Amino acid sequence: INLFNNNLFNNWSFKLSDYIAIPSWWVFLLAVLGSWVILGFDSKLNIKYKLKYNFGVYIRIVLGVILMLPMLLYGLIFNQVAVGDVKIVVLDIGQGLSVVLFTNKHVWVYDTGPSYPNGFNAADAVIIPYLHTMGVHKLDGVIVSHGDNDHAGGFAHLAQNFQISQVYSSYHKLIKSHAAKKCKSGKVWWVDGVKFELYQASGLAKRLRSKNNLSCVLSVTGRNYKVLLPGDIESPAEYKLVRKYSHQLKSDILIA
Repeated sequence: INLFNNNLFNNWSFKLSDYIAIPSWWVFLLAVLGSWVILGFDSKLNIKYKLKYNFGVYIRIVLGVILMLPMLLYGLIFNQVAVGDVKIVVLDIGQGLSVVLFTNKHVWVYDTGPSYPNGFNAADAVIIPYLHTMGVHKLDGVIVSHGDNDHAGGFAHLAQNFQISQVYSSYHKLIKSHAAKKCKSGKVWWVDGVKFELYQASGLAKRLRSKNNLSCVLSVTGRNYKVLLPGDIESPAEYKLVRKYSHQLKSDILIA
């Protein structure tokens, strides 16, 4: 599970990452070293002369290209998730929640953080730049746990910037405006060998049917661990779910 802080990405990275995933610093370092090896340090000789008369330059070029390969193939090699595995990234959005789930060939987002009257929203500030740095251009699904601003506020901005194949939510306004599917216990689907399951507390007394307690709970089971994202459910909803689904909800990691 990774934590992502957007401080370094506000100004420029999302521009470049419209085309490639932004690699780690050591990949940049290898690429710079590779360029230096190819160009060499004899500025008095031009490249054509070197290629024609100096066989050692060919060796330099081959070595330089090898050093630059991690940069060229970064997205394919270092960001690849194996079938049956899930990579979970918890984004640093301040108050609220947004989690990105990567499987072998698909990307899902759970909750979209807040949006404020002054124009600031977690989608534009953090989620979208991060997805661009990872080379993501469409989302296979978004799950908005409930209608509170700190979980649902960024959805509209996210939807303006990405094609979203599926949306699940307990938020009735989102269901009406974006054709979202209603969150219901028992909904199960598989993505690249990873199991996704939805749960929602039912049978709650009317006074306990708050947005929080009706949160769409997501369970994700990969090859190596199981993760539970309960939204903002409170003790009455927790009791109901544990009483009915205690075995299914048992997890290795809780993100709340």
